[in-house]
Amino acid sequence: MNANEKIFIRNATPDDAAAVARIQAAGWEHAFRGIFSDDYLNNQIKRKLESAEWRAEMYRKGVGINIVAIDKSSKVIGHADGSKQDWQDDIPETEKVWQLYALYIDPDYIGLGAVALPLVKEFAKRVATAGFDTFIAETVSESRAQKLYEKMGGRKVGEFASESYENLQETRFEFDVKRFL
Repeated sequence: MNANEKIFIRNATPDDAAAVARIQAAGWEHAFRGIFSDDYLNNQIKRKLESAEWRAEMYRKGVGINIVAIDKSSKVIGHADGSKQDWQDDIPETEKVWQLYALYIDPDYIGLGAVALPLVKEFAKRVATAGFDTFIAETVSESRAQKLYEKMGGRKVGEFASESYENLQETRFEFDVKRFL
């Protein structure tokens, strides 16, 4: 694929779940080898590969925003998942925000500039349609994703010690959806 080749963005379907799981596993290997301990990383990669069934059910139920990027041969080459902040029940509905939980690109397509931006643009469009002006994304500090979010205009709004990622620092970014529309 070259940077000018057309990709298509569509809703993820249960049939996409295995491809998405493989892309996430490869993405963890590509982005985090050398950041996390080998044992932790290998366990996370295994969990990603085993997530296809759970993911297919999530796609069937239509939970949140689940989109995939496909190439001209209909191969899944990237995906983005997110939803309204649902992990803090004590936040009033009017104060909840949308969060981009996952943005993964097949490592063969990373750096071409043709997959991540269209996925984020579509995610932003759907967040705007839901009536929101911003969304957030979090990533391990100093990861490749942090550099991507900065390049896409994400504004750093916080750093914190991760409770789930070996206590590494994470960075939270806020994005203005208008930037992508």
